[in-house]
Amino acid sequence: MITLRNRFPRFQQVVPVFAVICLLIYGWTIYITLQKLPSWLLYLNFQEIVSNYAYAFLFNFAESLLVAIAVIALNMWLPKKFFGDTFVARCSLLAILGIGYMIYFAIAVGQSKASQFPWEIFDRAVYIGIALVILSILLPRVAIIRKVVNDLADRSIIFLYIFIPLTILAGFVFIWNNLF
Repeated sequence: MITLRNRFPRFQQVVPVFAVICLLIYGWTIYITLQKLPSWLLYLNFQEIVSNYAYAFLFNFAESLLVAIAVIALNMWLPKKFFGDTFVARCSLLAILGIGYMIYFAIAVGQSKASQFPWEIFDRAVYIGIALVILSILLPRVAIIRKVVNDLADRSIIFLYIFIPLTILAGFVFIWNNLF
């Protein structure tokens, strides 16, 4: 039990990584839904639009928690020297690269036609995943990259002051919609 506690990162290290994950996931959802908002205004009322955002924010929070748990589990699974003192930089970089690839994946699949589905993305996904882990371990060795990623992680904490209350409000909307 003591060795497991030693492998777990400190709370002060987890919060910036979670903030980067939330910034990417919530930001992508807000970007996509703002593109759809003009058409929603034509056939949805205000309550339905708020409900769409509420469900999206609740799903984003769950997704952010799952990604953060996966990154922390990877930290606990790999030897301690891989993440160690550079936990924030390496895990943030892993989140940026991984979520960035998932965004690319979503765009490629969304733009494809049924007859031209991009199957080659699936073929190389495992190799890209391994490459992302290796890059997230190697890149923070460069001081300027480590500093930039640490600064981004520290500054993205401010967005948690926006996303967490919006998610709590979304939870109330979710409860209201399902009870009444």
